[in-house]
This record gives sequence, C-alpha cells and structure tokens, in this order.
Amino acid sequence: MKKPVIKKEVVPIGNKNVIKAGSKTAGGIINILNKLEPQQLLDLADKVTTLGQSYFEYGKECERTKQTAIHATVRIREIDAELETKYLEHEKNMAQIQLDDRIDNRQFEKDMEGIGNQANELEKRDKQIHRIFDLLEAGKVSENTLADLIYAIKQ
Repeated sequence: MKKPVIKKEVVPIGNKNVIKAGSKTAGGIINILNKLEPQQLLDLADKVTTLGQSYFEYGKECERTKQTAIHATVRIREIDAELETKYLEHEKNMAQIQLDDRIDNRQFEKDMEGIGNQANELEKRDKQIHRIFDLLEAGKVSENTLADLIYAIKQ
C-alpha cells in the first residue's frame, strides 16, 4: 500500500490566536489527520501522549528542584543560626575563662604576698633568735631573761 502524500501546513507555535472549530486551519488539521492511516494515527497519538507525559514529568521535576532548593536554603539558614549560636557561646566561654584566669592570678598574687610576708616574719624571728644566741654566747643575758625573750618571739 502506498503512503499518502501529505501537504505540509505550518501552524505557528506560540500564536495567540486559538484555532476554532470550523476555521480554515482547524479544517486543515482535520483534513491532514483524515489522510493518515490508522497506524500513523496511533503512532501520532502515542507520541503526543509521550510528549504530554514528558512535559508533566518535567514540571514535576522542576517543582521537586524548587522544593529541594527551598529546603537547602532553610537548612543553610538553620546551620548559619546554629553556627552563630555556637560562636556566641564560644565567645562567652572565652570571656569566662579570661575572667577566671584574672581571678586566679589575683588570688595567686595574694597568696604569694602572704607567703612573702610569712617568709619575712620567719626571717625576722630567725634574726632575733640569732641575736639572742649571740647575747647568750657573749654572756650578756641571764637564763630567766632568755626564757622571756624566747616566749616573746614565739608570740
């Protein structure tokens, strides 16, 4: 069987004019479709259906992509907020550590000052005891006076 020859009519895509039933162009399309064999009509219908499904899947994929982008943006903002919170918490901890360090340093200085004062007192007592021993060796102090001096130094 010989395939029918179809005259090609160009229907502009994106034309804002809608093809109305009974118009010359609509009639031309119907005439073209009437000239096709049943298998060709089935193939055409299958291709149109496949095209429609592909377009529908494309639309779904575009929507999924938009949703993914929205979710990613939200997650990025959540992570940024969490990062900012962690940064502020770190800064607070660092400030507390510095404050504790200053307090510890002041306490250490006080303790060292106290130890220095104790050392000075012990050194002073040691000098007094040595003077008493020197006086005792020289024989200038009696035993009763020696006991009183040692008692006074211990106080």
